[in-house]
Amino acid sequence: MTFTSGNDMQIRPAEAGDIRDVAELHVAAWQHGYRGMVPDAYLNALSADRREVKWRKAFTEGSPELWVACNDWELTGWIAFGKCRDEDKPGAGELYAIHVSPSCWGCGIGHHLWEAAEKRLRESGYREVAVWSLLANARANRFYESIGFAAQEATREVTIGKVTLRARRYTMKLA
Repeated sequence: MTFTSGNDMQIRPAEAGDIRDVAELHVAAWQHGYRGMVPDAYLNALSADRREVKWRKAFTEGSPELWVACNDWELTGWIAFGKCRDEDKPGAGELYAIHVSPSCWGCGIGHHLWEAAEKRLRESGYREVAVWSLLANARANRFYESIGFAAQEATREVTIGKVTLRARRYTMKLA
């Protein structure tokens, strides 16, 4: 299943040959998007090589499901989703991560990726989906709310680079 938008962008399941690009974009998006929230030393030490190993393992195992956005010359974003890992949300799906190349922020790629993931989650029988987002990540939180997620009371602490941050769970009912 592949989706094509009007600007020659394709949204499709990731292939083995995409994994290096997924890892590189993951690092670039973190280094750009989390600057000021996460210590610079942590961001500067991120490695596409290490991320590639993790993503190749996930790809081989088939979990989470990984889809990519690409045009004729580059991978511009990706989304990972599957079964919710939260014990209090049995039977729910989860949006594990979504990243778009910083040079493409605001171009609608995230919305297109979400549309493909939402369709796959519905097809898989999920009636609810959750995502965790740092409270300090205003850009991501606005995005999640713009596509229909609602902030929940549930929060948790996450430690990134020796700094403890708060994350909030957002959920959405899938009709």
